[in-house]
Amino acid sequence: MERYHPSEVYELFVCHMNTPRVVVDNGACETATLVQVHSARKHGVLLEAVAALSDHGVCVRKGYISSDDGRWFMDVIHVTDAAGRKVSSTSAASSRRTAPSTSRSRLSQRRSIRRPSQ
Repeated sequence: MERYHPSEVYELFVCHMNTPRVVVDNGACETATLVQVHSARKHGVLLEAVAALSDHGVCVRKGYISSDDGRWFMDVIHVTDAAGRKVSSTSAASSRRTAPSTSRSRLSQRRSIRRPSQ
C-alpha cells in the first residue's frame, strides 16, 4: 500500500473542497460576455474552459489568468456568439443544438488557440 505525505493529502483535500466555480457576466463588458472561472490550486482550467466553450460554438475573443502565488486562480474569458455579439440565452440555446459532440473535447485540448502568423 502506497503512503502519502500529509502535505500531499492536504493538497488533494483542498482541491476537492474547492471545485471550480463559474460566473457568467453580461453586464461587465460592452462587447462580450465574461466567463469567470475561480479554482484553487489547479493548473490548466483556462485551457479546459476554452475547449469546452469552443466545442459549444462560442467564439473566444480573449482570456487571461490571475493568481495569488499559485494558491488560487481566476480565469476570465471574453466570449461572443458567431455573429460577434454578447452571448444570450437564445444564441446559447441555438449553439447547443448545433454543437459538436463532447467526444471532441480531448481533440480541442490539443489544438492550438494561437492564430498562425500571416
